[in-house]
Amino acid sequence: MSKYAMTLVELVVVIIIVSVLSVVTVSSFSQIGGRKFKNEVQVILSDLSLARELAVTQHQAYCVNFSVANATYAVCNANCSCCSANGCPASCGCCVMGQAGTIRRLGSVLKSAPSVVTFFPPLANVTLSSATAINIARSNSAASAQSNIVIDANTGYVYVE
Repeated sequence: MSKYAMTLVELVVVIIIVSVLSVVTVSSFSQIGGRKFKNEVQVILSDLSLARELAVTQHQAYCVNFSVANATYAVCNANCSCCSANGCPASCGCCVMGQAGTIRRLGSVLKSAPSVVTFFPPLANVTLSSATAINIARSNSAASAQSNIVIDANTGYVYVE
C-alpha cells in the first residue's frame, strides 16, 4: 500500500463536506431573487416617502410619475412641467433623484400604479391620478411574489400592505 493513498473513510468525508457546501450555496443563491424584490419595494416606498417629506419641508408640491408600460418612475418637483415617468429632459433641473434625466427602472413588473402621485404642502395632502395602490410583482415566474404599496389619500401616508 502506498504511503500517499487515501482511505475509503477519508474519501467519504471529503464527498460529504463538498455536498454540504454545495447545498448551502445553492440555497443561498435561490433566495437572492426574493431579497432583490423586497429591496425594490422598499426603494419605491422610500422614494414616495421622500416626495412626501420634501413637500412638507420645502413647502412645494412634489410628484412621483409612474409608467406601468415601461416599469419606470421619477420623482420631480410638481411645478416643473417637463417631468414624466420617462425622466426629465437633460436641460431640466427639477428631478429629485440625482441628475436631470434620472429615472428608476424596475426589475420587477409594475402591474398597476397611479400615473401621477402628487404631495402638496403643508400637510403632505395627496392627489392620485387613479388607483391608491401600487401593485408590483416579481418578474420571473419561478417563484411568484407580489406587494401592494398603499398611499392614504387623506394623509399621504405610504405603507406596504
